[in-house]
Amino acid sequence: MRGGVHRYAAQARPQIDTARAKKDRFRMETKYDLIFVVSCVPILGITMNRDKKIPLMIASTYLFIGAGWIYCSDKWVSMIAPTPALITWMGTVKGWCYVAVTALMLYGLMWVHFRKLYAARDELERQKQELEAMLQEQRKAVARIVEEKSKSEAIIAGIGDGITIQDTDFKIIYQNQICKDILGDHVGEYCYSGYREMEEICDGCPMRLSFMDGNIHKAERSIVADDAPRHLEITVSPMRDAEGKIVSGLSLVRDITERKYWEEEIRTTQEFLANLMDLAPMPIYAVQSNGCYQLVNRAWEKYTGISRDVAIGTPIDQLFPEETTRLFNQTSRRVIDEAAPLTIEENLDLPGGRHYFHTLLFPLRDITGTVAAVGGISIDITERKCFEEQLAYQATHDFLTGLPNRNQLHDHLEQALAYEYHHKGSLAVLLLDLDNFKVINDTFGHPSGDLLLKDVAEKLKHELRQYDTVSRLGGDEFVILISDTDRNLDIGRIAARILDIFNTPIEIKEQEVFVTASIGISIYPADGENADILLKNADAAMFHAKKKGKNNYQFFTEAINTDVHERLAMETRLRRALEREEFFLHYQPRVEMSSGRIIGMEALLRWQPEAGRIVPPAEFIPLLEDTGLIVPVEEWVMRTACTQNKIWQEAGLPALRVATNISTRHFSQENLPDKVAQILYETALEPQYLEIELTESIIMKDIAESIRKLDCLKEMGVTLSIDDFGTGYSSLSYLKRFPIDVLKIDRSFIDGIPGDSNDATISTTIIAMAHNLRMTVVAEGVETEDQLLFLTQNRCDEFQGFYFSKPLSVEDFTSLIQKEEKAPLRSGKISSMR
Repeated sequence: MRGGVHRYAAQARPQIDTARAKKDRFRMETKYDLIFVVSCVPILGITMNRDKKIPLMIASTYLFIGAGWIYCSDKWVSMIAPTPALITWMGTVKGWCYVAVTALMLYGLMWVHFRKLYAARDELERQKQELEAMLQEQRKAVARIVEEKSKSEAIIAGIGDGITIQDTDFKIIYQNQICKDILGDHVGEYCYSGYREMEEICDGCPMRLSFMDGNIHKAERSIVADDAPRHLEITVSPMRDAEGKIVSGLSLVRDITERKYWEEEIRTTQEFLANLMDLAPMPIYAVQSNGCYQLVNRAWEKYTGISRDVAIGTPIDQLFPEETTRLFNQTSRRVIDEAAPLTIEENLDLPGGRHYFHTLLFPLRDITGTVAAVGGISIDITERKCFEEQLAYQATHDFLTGLPNRNQLHDHLEQALAYEYHHKGSLAVLLLDLDNFKVINDTFGHPSGDLLLKDVAEKLKHELRQYDTVSRLGGDEFVILISDTDRNLDIGRIAARILDIFNTPIEIKEQEVFVTASIGISIYPADGENADILLKNADAAMFHAKKKGKNNYQFFTEAINTDVHERLAMETRLRRALEREEFFLHYQPRVEMSSGRIIGMEALLRWQPEAGRIVPPAEFIPLLEDTGLIVPVEEWVMRTACTQNKIWQEAGLPALRVATNISTRHFSQENLPDKVAQILYETALEPQYLEIELTESIIMKDIAESIRKLDCLKEMGVTLSIDDFGTGYSSLSYLKRFPIDVLKIDRSFIDGIPGDSNDATISTTIIAMAHNLRMTVVAEGVETEDQLLFLTQNRCDEFQGFYFSKPLSVEDFTSLIQKEEKAPLRSGKISSMR
């Protein structure tokens, strides 16, 4: 039995070819062992051995001893026992001795026999335990095999790849379902005929190579399945038996059609991104966490002047200055630590000069998700930065003169006021306005006016201290801030020195022009404690300086403040004067020198607010021009004058020509000729009875446009005249190109004749020039007989002035015309002066 157990143990092998073979062998060996064990189990203390020698031996021994004992004991008792009683006693003793002897003998026999039996039982129990332990190990081995088989089956099922096994003759002995779905069911066929429909193994077969060298081989194949191309990846590995001999080959067949598609997509995308990166106009780069460049594009090369071959793999600190490297390290470290994009603005000194960039830095991760590099896309915003700086400069500086503008002036003024407030000091605000700048601008054009403003700005900067502020408010107004002074005398001396810089003439278009200025001064804190009030009061003082005759400076006073308020109130009333019909016209007659007769009149605007005095024209007409109300008011004047002239004509009075003035703003209207034509049509006045007066500065502003408009008016039949001739800056070369009919000598020249030789010379020159240009000459402001005599002797054609008549109302002018028709005496008096 021990030999059988050891034989079984020796035959039990830990490695069994398959789970099914192990299970069958286990069942067969276990069957015979169980039969052996059962045959050795005792029942009721007696062995289950069917051998009858032991009971027979015991019975024979018992019979022999018992018969011998009875024969010998009875004989011995009869020999030694003399009496029956002794025989009876010895018979009793003999029986007990027999029992004792037989019991001892039986015990001895049984002890010997059972000692062997117990030894065999113990040995059997030991062998049983060994067998049970062995069986338990075999059960565990089988369980492990079953578990490994389940795992293998689960792994195979979860692989998702096709599996096929071929023997060394390339016959297919196994295919899983996936492989069958991909390649079809070819179990039992040769691979080259089943898969490729060939007669022999193909060249480069990975299975063949694996059988030859025993290594794993891979290959890719393309097939057509379901009318669609499919790409397969085949991995082949050899399978060996227990002796290491290759007995078959295992193939994993993976459908990589989708992977191939995505690989192509990725390749196309990478190629697209590579081209896009190189064609992109902005620098693109990536820097590894160790500070070395990983990639750069062409734009980066172009901006930095560093080739790609040099840059890639080179630390940034070897390519750029220390400050640039430090800033990049700071920002890139932040991107890496936060693992988030970061937008910055940076500037670099590159070979092409300083460039400003708007840069987006972003993390680049490796396959583990760790930030391994920092990418950057830089957009060149140099032009935008320059534009922003230019805008910032323009927001605080005057574009023409480069001086601080109104915005920066307020900032400087607020800062200066805060400083003076804390130091108990004073501050002066000087507001300078050029006199008659509008005339210069209109005469020579805006470019010349701009040159004048730039010249004034340079002179002001040169004249003042470095820490004084000069700014341009706009137009021809400048503001000067002077600190560190608390005496009006000091400020007055500075203002006088500023006015002195205008004593030097300025050359404009090869002509020397003298320009003067008026200055208004306000003092902090006496005239105001904030910027707006100080500027307002300086402005009021400047207007007061202009009222004082210009070319002077004035300090702000409460009286000036009152005048300003009155001016504002007048402006408010003017805006309603037209609709309230507060305007009216006076007419001043114009007299012909040769006949002494009234041949025309000039319509002059008058204004009388409700329940108020008649306001002089010099007070409200500048306000009309400043507010823009001059255009509708002049249209009203023209329409009213034409209407009244038509009324006089229809009343049978002599047909006279009425003259109305046109301002610069009105003449600049594109539709002026159409508006004049409309007024003539509405009033039914014939064009020859309307005269339009313009100043030299108006028509010299835009010569081509002026000629166009004047030609249109001339074609209508309207008479054109230049008013205040000699005070402007007209050029004789241009004057002859204008269709002008009448020149009116300004009253400033008439006032000085005949005593002032200069005025006399100018007047006679204008008369002679006008006659040579076939123009009529009219003298304005004739107030004395001597003036009239001089003009008559120098062949002036017409005159108007107080010597003949002041401006008259409609009624008075009507009466004058009627009287002139009946009294020709006055005309005779004028004729006698010739």
